[in-house]
This record gives sequence, structure tokens and C-alpha cells, in this order.
Amino acid sequence: MWNKIKMFFLVRSPEQWNEIEKRRKQDNELCQKKSIAQSNSLKSVWWPDISCSDAARKAAMQGAVAALLVSIVTGLAAFFGLMGANRGALLDTMVFGLISLGIYKMYRAAAIAGLLFFVYERIYALSHIGIQGIGIIAIIISVCFINAIRGTFAYHRYKRSS
Repeated sequence: MWNKIKMFFLVRSPEQWNEIEKRRKQDNELCQKKSIAQSNSLKSVWWPDISCSDAARKAAMQGAVAALLVSIVTGLAAFFGLMGANRGALLDTMVFGLISLGIYKMYRAAAIAGLLFFVYERIYALSHIGIQGIGIIAIIISVCFINAIRGTFAYHRYKRSS
């Protein structure tokens, strides 16, 4: 009975915590060696390795940077009235700013919301502007949001297992 209670509350002795920390450090060292070997390939930029928590965090940061970039560009366009941007674009600026912060804090919901909002905006632009609304930059940003989803989910999986 006592063992079930300990497992429920995850009560661990200091020796167990030291073993967990030692195992986590070994995993991260192995992951760093693996990512150094793959860092020169173009694939590692577009589809980064998420085999440990540090690599997963690095992959998720692509989405945080993409959301911040979308927020800044949209905010500047709204401020200067470029490309027909209206005051609703300021709301987009705030939303993507919050999404960027959420991905930085490794929130899975923020990563999913970032991709969904960005794809929705691209579909809206496609229906109103035409094919000019979809470009190579939109594809790159979409891939960054997909990597953020991969990274945040992997990060929480590794965090839960350690």
C-alpha cells in the first residue's frame, strides 16, 4: 500500500533524484553529440532533430521566432498603413506576440494555435488577394510552426519521462 502511495505522489529518495539527474545529463550529452553530427545538413534546418529535451526546445524556438517575426511585420504594416492593413491587424500583432511568448514557454497549445492562426490567415489572404497571398516565406513560416509543435510535444514527453 505504501509503495502505491509513494508512486502516486512520486516520492523519491535523494539517491533516486541523483540517478534521474545523472541519466538526464547522459541523455543530453548523447543528444548533443548526435546533433553536432547532423548540424551541417540542410535537413537539420528544415526538420530538426528532437531526440532530447534540449534539441526539442531548439526546434520549438523556430516557431517562437516565426511568431515574433509575424507579429513585428504585421504590427509595422498596421502602424504605417501598408498593404491595406487596418486596425484589425493590431489584434493579429498582439495574438502572434502572445503565441510567440507561449511557444517560448513551451506551451503546446500556443504552438498549435500559431500554426492554425497562420494557416487561417494565409487561406483568408488567398481568397481575397489571390495566389499572391501564398509565397515561399509563408511556407517557411508554416514549417517553423510545425517544428514548434514537434518540439513542444517532444519536450513535454521527455520532461514527463525524466
